[in-house]
Amino acid sequence: MRQILALAAVLAVAPLGAQQAAFHVSNYDLTLDLPETGKTIEGRAELTVVRTARADTLVLDLLDLAVKRVWLVGKPAGFTQDDAHVRVFVGGVRADTLRVALEYAGAVTDGLIVGTDGAGRWMAFGDNWPNRARHWIPSIDHPRDKATVTWRAAHTHALARIASDSGVSHDDRRGAARAVRPRQLRMRLRA
Repeated sequence: MRQILALAAVLAVAPLGAQQAAFHVSNYDLTLDLPETGKTIEGRAELTVVRTARADTLVLDLLDLAVKRVWLVGKPAGFTQDDAHVRVFVGGVRADTLRVALEYAGAVTDGLIVGTDGAGRWMAFGDNWPNRARHWIPSIDHPRDKATVTWRAAHTHALARIASDSGVSHDDRRGAARAVRPRQLRMRLRA
């Protein structure tokens, strides 16, 4: 009886691990609309995904935030979401590259740290190590799955952007910051 229960537990978990292992995200193009106050964000994630094995469902980690819409290669796509994952039906065969876009929103609770600094000014910064991106970015959030990232953070002029990387550009007219990250980057906003 124990052997049957152990086998059932392994089979129940295996499909999720197999689905995630069948895909590699090579690039994240992330756009965030950040509030002047509060912790509610709106985001758009455009992922370049390489299928490495047979699988018809892309499983992304996402806690805390709700996905509104998903597109696969520019067309609306079906998806489901539970407390920990977003599942996107992608069909297809092995060894292809997909563009998947997701619109999502909600109040962040971890990963993107939003609050006030010592002077009482609103601020936000990302802390994704080792697997905390799943709290605010639809992703395959595992330390072994590396990818490049392009960040766009839309914010008001009342907020200043501080980044520890020279790859950050800023457009004063729209209040948008953009950072391309082929390596470690810290971006922090504060009032």
